[in-house]
Amino acid sequence: MIAAGVTGPVPGSLGALPELGGHAALIVTSSTPLWYITRATGVVALVLLTLGMALGLLTAVRFEGRHWPRFITIGLHRNMSLVALAFTAAHVLTTITDNFVPIDLQDAFVPFISPYRPLWLGLGAIALDLLIALTVTSLLRARLGHRS
Repeated sequence: MIAAGVTGPVPGSLGALPELGGHAALIVTSSTPLWYITRATGVVALVLLTLGMALGLLTAVRFEGRHWPRFITIGLHRNMSLVALAFTAAHVLTTITDNFVPIDLQDAFVPFISPYRPLWLGLGAIALDLLIALTVTSLLRARLGHRS
């Protein structure tokens, strides 16, 4: 990330900022591994949720290839969604437990109340709430019936 006009040490960084083409480079590091785990689990969850959604769409249109039977698509969709749910839970837990930025438990579930980046955390809270609703309705799908 490049920040124009920034000089001197930045909180959370290791020292002075190197100069890059007249701009100072903002290097953000943390001494806690939770900072890195939070970002890694977030990226992996995003990729897995995207792939799971694509596989769900293929399942909905009943995609079947000559060398790709439908049960493989369905199984991959279910397993990838489960792993994505686990990575999302790990992302939320590490975000809450990390002290690098003050994010509380209610910030993860109630949209737009966080003092730190309220727009992005609010969108994440909405996404988490929708993911929880989707998971609960998927688990109860057999009991809900077709009309519900």
